[in-house]
Amino acid sequence: MASMNSSSRLVIGQYYPGTSFLQAAHPGFKIGLLFFYCIFIFHLTEIRQFLAVLPLTLLSFPVAGAPLRVILKGLAPLYFLLALTFLLHTFSPVGPTSGEVLGFGFSFEGIERGGFYCLRLILVVLGSSLLTITTSSIEITYALEKILKPLKPLGFPSQEFSLMLAISLRFIPVLLEEMEKLRLAQKARGASFSKGSLRDRARAYLSILVPLFHSAFERADRLAIAMEVRGFDPDRQRTSIHEYSLGRADLGLSLCFVSMIGLAILAHSLIN
Repeated sequence: MASMNSSSRLVIGQYYPGTSFLQAAHPGFKIGLLFFYCIFIFHLTEIRQFLAVLPLTLLSFPVAGAPLRVILKGLAPLYFLLALTFLLHTFSPVGPTSGEVLGFGFSFEGIERGGFYCLRLILVVLGSSLLTITTSSIEITYALEKILKPLKPLGFPSQEFSLMLAISLRFIPVLLEEMEKLRLAQKARGASFSKGSLRDRARAYLSILVPLFHSAFERADRLAIAMEVRGFDPDRQRTSIHEYSLGRADLGLSLCFVSMIGLAILAHSLIN
Protein backbone atom coordinates (compact mmCIF):
# COMPACT_ATOMS: atom_id res chain seq x y z
CA MET A 1 0.00 0.00 0.00
CA ALA A 2 1.63 3.16 -1.20
CA SER A 3 1.18 6.38 0.67
CA MET A 4 1.56 9.77 -0.89
CA ASN A 5 4.91 11.50 -0.87
CA SER A 6 6.18 14.72 -2.33
CA SER A 7 8.50 13.02 -4.81
CA SER A 8 5.69 11.22 -6.62
CA ARG A 9 4.72 12.70 -9.97
CA LEU A 10 1.23 11.33 -10.41
CA VAL A 11 -1.71 11.64 -8.06
CA ILE A 12 -3.77 8.69 -9.30
CA GLY A 13 -2.86 5.44 -7.56
CA GLN A 14 -1.68 6.93 -4.25
CA TYR A 15 -3.36 6.47 -0.89
CA TYR A 16 -3.31 9.07 1.88
CA PRO A 17 -4.60 7.63 5.20
CA GLY A 18 -6.74 9.88 7.34
CA THR A 19 -9.78 10.15 9.58
CA SER A 20 -12.03 12.44 7.54
CA PHE A 21 -15.47 11.45 6.30
CA LEU A 22 -13.94 10.96 2.84
CA GLN A 23 -11.77 8.10 4.12
CA ALA A 24 -14.57 6.75 6.32
CA ALA A 25 -17.17 6.52 3.54
CA HIS A 26 -18.16 3.14 2.11
CA PRO A 27 -15.67 2.23 -0.69
CA GLY A 28 -18.41 0.88 -2.96
CA PHE A 29 -20.42 4.06 -2.45
CA LYS A 30 -17.37 6.16 -3.38
CA ILE A 31 -16.80 4.20 -6.60
CA GLY A 32 -20.46 4.53 -7.53
CA LEU A 33 -20.43 8.24 -6.72
CA LEU A 34 -17.32 8.71 -8.88
CA PHE A 35 -19.21 7.13 -11.79
CA PHE A 36 -22.07 9.60 -11.39
CA TYR A 37 -19.58 12.45 -10.83
CA CYS A 38 -17.97 11.76 -14.22
CA ILE A 39 -21.40 11.62 -15.89
CA PHE A 40 -22.26 14.91 -14.19
CA ILE A 41 -19.03 16.56 -15.38
CA PHE A 42 -19.57 15.40 -18.97
CA HIS A 43 -23.11 16.79 -18.93
CA LEU A 44 -21.99 20.33 -18.03
CA THR A 45 -22.12 22.58 -21.07
CA GLU A 46 -20.65 25.88 -19.86
CA ILE A 47 -17.19 26.81 -18.68
CA ARG A 48 -18.58 28.83 -15.75
CA GLN A 49 -20.22 25.66 -14.44
CA PHE A 50 -16.78 24.02 -14.30
CA LEU A 51 -15.39 27.05 -12.50
CA ALA A 52 -18.23 26.80 -9.97
CA VAL A 53 -17.54 23.11 -9.27
CA LEU A 54 -13.73 23.34 -9.24
CA PRO A 55 -13.28 25.08 -5.82
CA LEU A 56 -15.37 22.46 -3.99
CA THR A 57 -13.43 19.68 -5.73
CA LEU A 58 -10.10 21.23 -4.73
CA LEU A 59 -11.33 21.79 -1.17
CA SER A 60 -11.95 18.04 -0.83
CA PHE A 61 -8.21 17.31 -0.84
CA PRO A 62 -7.28 19.38 2.25
CA VAL A 63 -10.35 17.91 3.98
CA ALA A 64 -8.91 14.46 3.26
CA GLY A 65 -5.57 15.59 4.72
CA ALA A 66 -3.76 15.72 1.36
CA PRO A 67 -1.79 18.96 0.80
CA LEU A 68 -3.16 20.83 -2.21
CA ARG A 69 0.40 21.69 -3.28
CA VAL A 70 1.21 18.00 -3.65
CA ILE A 71 -1.98 17.41 -5.62
CA LEU A 72 -1.23 20.20 -8.09
CA LYS A 73 2.34 18.96 -8.43
CA GLY A 74 0.99 15.50 -9.15
CA LEU A 75 -0.90 16.89 -12.15
CA ALA A 76 2.40 17.81 -13.84
CA PRO A 77 2.37 14.76 -16.21
CA LEU A 78 -0.94 16.10 -17.61
CA TYR A 79 0.35 19.57 -18.41
CA PHE A 80 1.52 18.59 -21.90
CA LEU A 81 -1.84 16.98 -22.70
CA LEU A 82 -3.68 20.02 -21.35
CA ALA A 83 -1.50 22.41 -23.37
CA LEU A 84 -1.98 20.32 -26.53
CA THR A 85 -5.75 20.20 -26.00
CA PHE A 86 -5.92 23.96 -25.45
CA LEU A 87 -3.80 24.80 -28.52
CA LEU A 88 -5.69 22.44 -30.84
CA HIS A 89 -9.00 24.05 -29.93
CA THR A 90 -7.59 27.59 -29.90
CA PHE A 91 -6.29 27.35 -33.46
CA SER A 92 -9.17 25.29 -34.82
CA PRO A 93 -11.51 27.04 -37.30
CA VAL A 94 -14.29 27.84 -34.83
CA GLY A 95 -16.02 31.19 -35.16
CA PRO A 96 -14.58 34.36 -36.72
CA THR A 97 -10.80 34.74 -36.66
CA SER A 98 -9.67 37.17 -33.95
CA GLY A 99 -5.96 37.24 -34.80
CA GLU A 100 -2.93 35.26 -35.98
CA VAL A 101 0.12 33.72 -34.30
CA LEU A 102 2.93 32.47 -36.57
CA GLY A 103 0.48 32.39 -39.46
CA PHE A 104 -2.16 30.38 -37.58
CA GLY A 105 -5.49 32.07 -36.99
CA PHE A 106 -7.21 31.85 -33.62
CA SER A 107 -10.57 32.90 -32.28
CA PHE A 108 -11.98 33.75 -28.87
CA GLU A 109 -14.51 30.96 -29.34
CA GLY A 110 -11.62 28.53 -29.81
CA ILE A 111 -9.89 29.81 -26.68
CA GLU A 112 -13.08 29.35 -24.67
CA ARG A 113 -13.58 25.88 -26.12
CA GLY A 114 -9.99 24.92 -25.28
CA GLY A 115 -10.42 26.09 -21.69
CA PHE A 116 -13.72 24.18 -21.49
CA TYR A 117 -12.17 20.83 -22.43
CA CYS A 118 -9.09 21.41 -20.26
CA LEU A 119 -11.25 22.11 -17.21
CA ARG A 120 -13.34 19.01 -17.95
CA LEU A 121 -10.22 16.85 -18.06
CA ILE A 122 -8.83 18.40 -14.86
CA LEU A 123 -12.07 17.79 -12.95
CA VAL A 124 -12.30 14.15 -14.06
CA VAL A 125 -8.67 13.51 -13.07
CA LEU A 126 -9.14 15.25 -9.71
CA GLY A 127 -12.26 13.20 -8.99
CA SER A 128 -10.48 9.94 -9.83
CA SER A 129 -7.48 11.01 -7.76
CA LEU A 130 -9.71 11.76 -4.78
CA LEU A 131 -10.97 8.18 -4.86
CA THR A 132 -7.50 6.59 -4.79
CA ILE A 133 -6.22 9.11 -2.23
CA THR A 134 -9.01 8.31 0.24
CA THR A 135 -9.46 4.58 -0.49
CA SER A 136 -6.89 1.88 0.23
CA SER A 137 -6.19 -0.99 -2.16
CA ILE A 138 -7.96 -3.40 0.22
CA GLU A 139 -11.08 -1.23 0.18
CA ILE A 140 -11.01 -0.89 -3.61
CA THR A 141 -10.70 -4.67 -3.97
CA TYR A 142 -13.59 -5.20 -1.55
CA ALA A 143 -15.81 -2.67 -3.35
CA LEU A 144 -15.09 -4.01 -6.84
CA GLU A 145 -15.78 -7.57 -5.71
CA LYS A 146 -19.20 -6.51 -4.40
CA ILE A 147 -20.01 -4.44 -7.51
CA LEU A 148 -18.97 -7.19 -9.97
CA LYS A 149 -20.37 -10.09 -7.95
CA PRO A 150 -23.60 -10.30 -10.04
CA LEU A 151 -21.43 -11.13 -13.09
CA LYS A 152 -19.83 -14.17 -11.43
CA PRO A 153 -22.60 -16.63 -12.47
CA LEU A 154 -21.87 -15.60 -16.07
CA GLY A 155 -18.27 -16.77 -15.69
CA PHE A 156 -16.70 -13.37 -15.09
CA PRO A 157 -13.78 -13.65 -12.62
CA SER A 158 -14.86 -10.74 -10.41
CA GLN A 159 -12.46 -11.48 -7.53
CA GLU A 160 -9.41 -11.88 -9.77
CA PHE A 161 -10.31 -8.81 -11.83
CA SER A 162 -10.81 -6.56 -8.80
CA LEU A 163 -7.55 -7.75 -7.23
CA MET A 164 -5.66 -7.22 -10.50
CA LEU A 165 -7.06 -3.70 -10.90
CA ALA A 166 -6.26 -2.74 -7.29
CA ILE A 167 -2.67 -4.00 -7.61
CA SER A 168 -2.25 -2.14 -10.92
CA LEU A 169 -3.41 1.13 -9.35
CA ARG A 170 -0.92 0.79 -6.51
CA PHE A 171 1.94 -0.06 -8.87
CA ILE A 172 1.52 3.20 -10.84
CA PRO A 173 3.23 5.51 -8.28
CA VAL A 174 5.80 2.83 -7.42
CA LEU A 175 6.91 2.47 -11.06
CA LEU A 176 6.90 6.24 -11.60
CA GLU A 177 9.13 6.72 -8.57
CA GLU A 178 11.42 3.96 -9.83
CA MET A 179 11.59 5.62 -13.27
CA GLU A 180 12.52 8.94 -11.68
CA LYS A 181 15.36 7.30 -9.74
CA LEU A 182 16.65 5.63 -12.91
CA ARG A 183 16.45 8.92 -14.82
CA LEU A 184 18.46 10.76 -12.17
CA ALA A 185 21.01 7.92 -12.05
CA GLN A 186 21.49 7.98 -15.84
CA LYS A 187 21.67 11.77 -15.81
CA ALA A 188 24.44 11.60 -13.21
CA ARG A 189 26.32 9.27 -15.58
CA GLY A 190 26.15 11.88 -18.35
CA ALA A 191 22.98 10.87 -20.20
CA SER A 192 20.98 13.74 -21.73
CA PHE A 193 17.22 13.50 -22.19
CA SER A 194 16.65 16.97 -23.66
CA LYS A 195 19.73 17.60 -25.84
CA GLY A 196 21.21 15.90 -28.84
CA SER A 197 19.58 14.24 -31.82
CA LEU A 198 16.34 12.28 -31.65
CA ARG A 199 18.32 9.05 -31.88
CA ASP A 200 20.56 10.01 -28.94
CA ARG A 201 17.57 10.90 -26.79
CA ALA A 202 15.86 7.63 -27.73
CA ARG A 203 18.95 5.75 -26.58
CA ALA A 204 18.95 7.70 -23.32
CA TYR A 205 15.33 6.73 -22.64
CA LEU A 206 16.09 3.14 -23.63
CA SER A 207 18.64 3.06 -20.82
CA ILE A 208 15.71 3.74 -18.46
CA LEU A 209 13.12 1.41 -19.99
CA VAL A 210 15.19 -1.77 -19.86
CA PRO A 211 15.95 -1.64 -16.09
CA LEU A 212 12.42 -0.33 -15.45
CA PHE A 213 10.85 -3.39 -17.09
CA HIS A 214 13.32 -5.62 -15.24
CA SER A 215 12.33 -3.98 -11.94
CA ALA A 216 8.60 -4.29 -12.76
CA PHE A 217 8.87 -8.01 -13.54
CA GLU A 218 10.99 -8.56 -10.44
CA ARG A 219 8.43 -6.80 -8.24
CA ALA A 220 5.60 -8.80 -9.83
CA ASP A 221 7.51 -12.04 -9.23
CA ARG A 222 8.11 -11.16 -5.56
CA LEU A 223 4.44 -10.27 -5.16
CA ALA A 224 3.34 -13.58 -6.72
CA ILE A 225 5.66 -15.54 -4.40
CA ALA A 226 4.39 -13.62 -1.36
CA MET A 227 0.76 -14.34 -2.31
CA GLU A 228 1.52 -18.02 -2.87
CA VAL A 229 3.34 -18.33 0.46
CA ARG A 230 0.31 -16.82 2.20
CA GLY A 231 -1.92 -19.47 0.65
CA PHE A 232 -3.68 -17.35 -1.94
CA ASP A 233 -6.10 -19.44 -4.02
CA PRO A 234 -8.01 -17.60 -6.79
CA ASP A 235 -10.69 -20.31 -6.92
CA ARG A 236 -11.51 -20.18 -3.20
CA GLN A 237 -14.30 -18.00 -1.89
CA ARG A 238 -12.67 -15.27 0.17
CA THR A 239 -14.06 -13.24 3.04
CA SER A 240 -13.06 -9.79 4.25
CA ILE A 241 -11.70 -8.89 7.66
CA HIS A 242 -13.66 -5.64 7.41
CA GLU A 243 -17.34 -5.36 6.60
CA TYR A 244 -18.45 -1.92 5.48
CA SER A 245 -21.87 -0.35 5.85
CA LEU A 246 -23.41 2.98 4.90
CA GLY A 247 -23.29 5.68 7.56
CA ARG A 248 -22.98 9.39 8.28
CA ALA A 249 -19.81 9.69 6.21
CA ASP A 250 -21.70 8.55 3.11
CA LEU A 251 -24.44 11.08 3.88
CA GLY A 252 -21.82 13.84 4.08
CA LEU A 253 -20.32 12.73 0.77
CA SER A 254 -23.76 12.76 -0.82
CA LEU A 255 -24.35 16.31 0.42
CA CYS A 256 -21.06 17.41 -1.15
CA PHE A 257 -22.10 15.92 -4.49
CA VAL A 258 -25.54 17.55 -4.27
CA SER A 259 -23.79 20.86 -3.48
CA MET A 260 -21.74 20.51 -6.67
CA ILE A 261 -24.92 19.98 -8.69
CA GLY A 262 -26.49 23.01 -6.99
CA LEU A 263 -23.46 25.19 -7.78
CA ALA A 264 -23.56 24.12 -11.44
CA ILE A 265 -27.28 24.89 -11.67
CA LEU A 266 -26.74 28.25 -9.95
CA ALA A 267 -23.91 29.16 -12.36
CA HIS A 268 -26.12 28.25 -15.31
CA SER A 269 -29.05 30.32 -14.02
CA LEU A 270 -26.82 33.35 -13.34
CA ILE A 271 -25.47 33.22 -16.89
CA ASN A 272 -28.92 33.15 -18.37
